[in-house]
Amino acid sequence: MYFNSTSQAGDLLIQYTKKAISQNEAIAAFMCSRKAASPSQVQSELFRNAVPLTSVRRAMTTLSDEGLLIKLDKTVIGQYGRPEHLWRYKT
Repeated sequence: MYFNSTSQAGDLLIQYTKKAISQNEAIAAFMCSRKAASPSQVQSELFRNAVPLTSVRRAMTTLSDEGLLIKLDKTVIGQYGRPEHLWRYKT
């Protein structure tokens, strides 16, 4: 899901929506093969930091809302030195 907070339209909106969907699919597949991962871990391991952390967080929240991922109570220290939750694929 692409959250159109900047009121994009036409071809640009289609492009942004497709990119968000492909990120969601890539993260779902990645998480399916892992025990658990934080958004920072997904960003660095899956996307080699080429995708903004906010996009990874958006995708993981969307996948959680869709019932594919579960946000765990356990945390790890993220790339900015702050705790961030681990997520796992719902089996």
